[in-house]
Amino acid sequence: MAAHAPIAAQDLQSFGDESQRSRSDSDILVSEYHAVPLHVRAQAEAWELPREEIQFANVIGEGEGGIVYQCRWRGLDCVAKKLAQDSNASAEYADMINELSTVSRLRHPNLVLFLGACTKGNGPLIILSEYLPGGNLADYAAKQRQLKSRSRGRPSMEIAYTWCMDLARAVCYLHNCTTPVIHRDLKPANLLLTDDLRLKVSDFGLCKTLLKDSADGKPYKMTGNKGTLQYMAPEVIQCLPNYNEKVDIYSAGMIFWFIGMGCEPFEGVGAEVLSQWIASQGKRPPLEEIAMRSSRAFSPSCWLGEEFGSLINRCWDGEPELRPSADQVVEELELIWKNEKFGYCQSSFAVSFC
Repeated sequence: MAAHAPIAAQDLQSFGDESQRSRSDSDILVSEYHAVPLHVRAQAEAWELPREEIQFANVIGEGEGGIVYQCRWRGLDCVAKKLAQDSNASAEYADMINELSTVSRLRHPNLVLFLGACTKGNGPLIILSEYLPGGNLADYAAKQRQLKSRSRGRPSMEIAYTWCMDLARAVCYLHNCTTPVIHRDLKPANLLLTDDLRLKVSDFGLCKTLLKDSADGKPYKMTGNKGTLQYMAPEVIQCLPNYNEKVDIYSAGMIFWFIGMGCEPFEGVGAEVLSQWIASQGKRPPLEEIAMRSSRAFSPSCWLGEEFGSLINRCWDGEPELRPSADQVVEELELIWKNEKFGYCQSSFAVSFC
């Protein structure tokens, strides 16, 4: 294999478009890309922002890794994620650098838009992204349960399929990047809503790129217990020697169930018991109320059908190789929705809850 020269700042322009490179070239280029100093990437890709341009407002989220602010930047309402402590050696810093390295090269309608970052000067690392007024899906569903207790706030069939499709298309894009991206922390709290209730994926702090082994062409696989337990694949819970992009498919299946039911899977179950249920006993949430049209618990507009239930069941299969690919999930959702729409609804997308 021919040797590759180190990447210069001007060469980084070629990293912006995932579609222009073969996967064999990308395996080498991406590893070199991550070795380039962050400030060089920022300058070459034009996403370094002057700190003084960001006008911070109220805190909208806080965790171990950082503080999330609503802010204004160049006339736009934005969200700024600021590192909690200004330490380049912290694990939180490493997570934010990982997130920044990934989101700065991704573009898709169902991913929260990256606007830029502050990596230079005195002060903590800051990542700036678009502001979505609908909040996250977990909080939205909780409010709907309070407002519409009779139906538990379950969305209509049309909205449910739209959200599932938005998520599936985002995952399909990530998994089909020239160097595939695995999110690893898909959950309702990381799915944000626009003002017209379309869904976008956020929070790439735990994501990983999946390179291919130059010797045999097989994908590298990952280790480590990352994510949120209710949405975590059994192979991750068990800390098995390796896993791949199918962990996102498992999480998507759990989120599909959440969307269909309007509540968290395994709500109220302790972490230790839940780990045993999922990983050792293969337990999954019940599908009857989602799939069975004979159920009288909810309005007919909330039933999602047996085909949808079957898709969920395959997404959360205990054997990763039996789970569908993201491409297959998108194709099946499109087909299921066409069939359901033909017999159920001829209207265009409109926000309504049963």
